[in-house]
Amino acid sequence: MLLPPLVVFGRTVSLFPLLFVLSVTAIKDGYEDWRRHRSDRNENNREALVHQSGKFQFKRWKKIWVGEVVKILANETMPCDMVLLGTSDPSGIAYIQTMNLDGESNLKTRYARQETTSLVCEGETISGVIRCEQTNRNIYEFTANMELNGHRFPLIQSNIILRGCQLMNTEWAVGVVVYAGQETKAMLNKDRISI
Repeated sequence: MLLPPLVVFGRTVSLFPLLFVLSVTAIKDGYEDWRRHRSDRNENNREALVHQSGKFQFKRWKKIWVGEVVKILANETMPCDMVLLGTSDPSGIAYIQTMNLDGESNLKTRYARQETTSLVCEGETISGVIRCEQTNRNIYEFTANMELNGHRFPLIQSNIILRGCQLMNTEWAVGVVVYAGQETKAMLNKDRISI
């Protein structure tokens, strides 16, 4: 003997809760996407000092390109990944806070190569080439070489300041952009949105 199926509600009535949940989820996701878009737009429209036509001028973060020279002032956030060329400290030391990258609030030390520090402090024009590894997600390693005045110098993690780091206890720092936009280590480590 077969028992007839028990139906509390009709099929159409049971669709309403499902449609309600799907609608609320779609609205919530749309709102979060809108907030993320607004936040990205605000971030990309921030300005930094970029060396152009013999002087530092303000330029939006989204318009900063690899190879440009950027000057960051105390307590400002890095708009890109840059190799440190010189700082307000004659020895080329800069202190950064990496809380936005790794959650650590203690200050870390970064160093400019002595070969570039003296040139930046004297206001000299620097012409050279930096060959660096392909962009990757590892925020704790960096390998590159700088060719300057016919000499080659190695660059390591302590010579680079990553996007999102904040310059602290240093009046200013000057560096050359090696990764910008979506190719920065910080952006590569952002959570991917799956569709």
